Amino acid sequence: MPTGNGWWSLPCSPDNIKAVRLGVASHNLLDLAYAYLVAQANGVMEYFTFEMIEGMANHVRRTIQETGQELIVYVPGGRQRPVPECHRLPDSTAG
Repeated sequence: MPTGNGWWSLPCSPDNIKAVRLGVASHNLLDLAYAYLVAQANGVMEYFTFEMIEGMANHVRRTIQETGQELIVYVPGGRQRPVPECHRLPDSTAG
């Protein structure tokens, strides 16, 4: 079981988590599973929430709901506006 030796060690420690409400947002199921296991191993599940945008990765949302853990779903709002065309930079800019 992970103990949170990386960046998770600070917010997920039982002493620190009481000062915040930790919301973890990702569409990557492995990242979310790791966050869940770290929070569970540290006994801080009551201070831990998943967050997602409505309509994104619904299979991940359903998996989270099966855990019974709190899930906040955000719904995008506002006027629809045209998005200017964007050009993606190459993944590798090295030589």
